[in-house]
Amino acid sequence: LGVAVRCYGNGQELCADLLDFDPDLIILDIMMPEMDGIETARALVRAGWSGDLVVVSGCPPHLVNAALARLESGPWIKVRTARKPLPFATLRRDILGR
Repeated sequence: LGVAVRCYGNGQELCADLLDFDPDLIILDIMMPEMDGIETARALVRAGWSGDLVVVSGCPPHLVNAALARLESGPWIKVRTARKPLPFATLRRDILGR
């Protein structure tokens, strides 16, 4: 797909690495150890990260969207949701636009 990928065990690890890695797209689960997806998204906004954020959850998207609604308060971050399981074809078509 022509992308650089980094994987993290939790939101704290991701946020700690933002100084060395400035991704255009972050895909995270709403349920993570140490720091859940909502807390991680808030930390990304506070850190001034800009890009596309996709929050994946087993919950219906409208519930996740309601929880994330206050994050999209400016043009620097675009929040989308995806429902698990996330098939590769969906990832490629809907998220990467290919």
